[in-house]
Amino acid sequence: MSLKITVAICTSSRYELLPNAIESLANQTLMSSFFEILVIDNTGDAEISAAFWDDFVLPGNGRIVFSGPPNVSKARNRAIDECRAPLLCFLDDDAVAEQNWLEEIVQFFTSHAQLAVCGGPVLPIWPGGEPPTWLPPHYSSMLSILDYGRGDRMLAKGQHLCGTNIAFNTEILRGVGDYDERIGRTGSNSLMSNEEIVLQDKVDGAGYKKGYCANAIVYHQISESRLTRDWFRSRVAWQAVSEVIADDSSPFDFDGSMKQLVAVSQRLNLSSALTKMLRNEEGQKMDDQLAFVSHLLGVFLYSNQLKDESLLSAFTRLQDKGAS
Repeated sequence: MSLKITVAICTSSRYELLPNAIESLANQTLMSSFFEILVIDNTGDAEISAAFWDDFVLPGNGRIVFSGPPNVSKARNRAIDECRAPLLCFLDDDAVAEQNWLEEIVQFFTSHAQLAVCGGPVLPIWPGGEPPTWLPPHYSSMLSILDYGRGDRMLAKGQHLCGTNIAFNTEILRGVGDYDERIGRTGSNSLMSNEEIVLQDKVDGAGYKKGYCANAIVYHQISESRLTRDWFRSRVAWQAVSEVIADDSSPFDFDGSMKQLVAVSQRLNLSSALTKMLRNEEGQKMDDQLAFVSHLLGVFLYSNQLKDESLLSAFTRLQDKGAS
C-alpha cells in the first residue's frame, strides 16, 4: 500500500504534551500503512532530547528528525523537506486529533481538484472548563482556536486555517514556497506569529484553492499561562511586529515589544495612557487595550523605518493593511 499522507509534529521541549498528540495519531481510523508520523524535534539541546527519547517509543510508522536551534518555521520547513507523501499535514504538540482526522483530510483532497490546502476546526480544551470572562471573543484566534461551522466549503481570500490543523498538497506547497523563517515562534524568546497566514496568502496568490473540512477536528490544549491579560498584551504587540516583518517593504530592528512600547509612549507623551492600558480590565475596556497595543506599536514600527512618512500616514497604512 502506498503512503498517502505525512503528519508532522514540530516540538520544542514540550515533552509532557507530545505523547498525547502522538497517541491520537496512533489511534486513527486511516490504516497506519497509509500515513507516517514525522516528529521534528526542534529542542536544540541533545541532552534534554535524549532524556525523553531514550524512554519513549514511536509507533511503527513514526520517525524522528532533530532540528535546531528552536524556530517553528524552520522546523516546519524541515518537515516539508522530509515529507515522503503526496499530502503533508501539521499537528501541534499540544493538540490531539479526532480518530477520523486523517481519513477526513485524505477524502477531502480526493474530492476537490486544484486543492492546495485544507484544514478543519480547532476546538479549545480550557484548563478551567471555560474561557476567562475578560477575554474578548474575537481574540480567541490568538489561542489557535478556529470554527467555521459544521459545513464543508471553500475559503475565500482573507480566510485562513489554523496552523495546528492544516494539510497541504506537497507538490503545490513546494512550488509555492515555504514558511517565512523571520516570523513564527523561536522558543520562549518571542510570540512572533503569522507564518501560517503568510504561507496561505502565497497559496491564494498562486491561484490555488483552500478548503474547510468540518469533520477534520483537532482539540487544542490551552495553556493556563496564556490566559492572562499580560500575555494577550504581549501577544498583540508581537502580532504587530510579525505583520511589519512580513511586509518586505518595511524591514526594521526590534529589541522587545514591551520595551519598545514604553519608549514610543514616552516619545508621544502617552505615558499616562500606557499606565491605564496596563490595568486589569474587563469586557470592552480590555478589548480597547489590546487594540491600542497593536496599533500603537505598529504605527511606531512603520513610522520609525519609513522616514518620509508621518505618524498619521503610517497609521493609515497600518489600518489599510489590517482591513485587507
